[in-house]
Amino acid sequence: KATDGVEEEEYNPLSFWGKMHSTYPVLSKVATRVRAVPAASAAVEREFSLAGNIIAKKRSKLSPDAVNDIVFNNSYKKYHGKRDHTEEGKTR
Repeated sequence: KATDGVEEEEYNPLSFWGKMHSTYPVLSKVATRVRAVPAASAAVEREFSLAGNIIAKKRSKLSPDAVNDIVFNNSYKKYHGKRDHTEEGKTR
């Protein structure tokens, strides 16, 4: 393991990948980008909450794909808004 002999509190992944950049340039870039993603997000927590609300006793037979589709559609509507309509009643 790469961190053998290193105390856990001393291990700094960013400095590790900085040192390993010349040995593993592509993997170093990927690791740096992945480390930049927040570990938790309120948006993700909302999606899990929504999924939990969808899978209720009455809907316990829904397949994982169906739940995914419902969550996606609800999120899309919420974040992208409902379709705009012109005065003539036609969708833009």
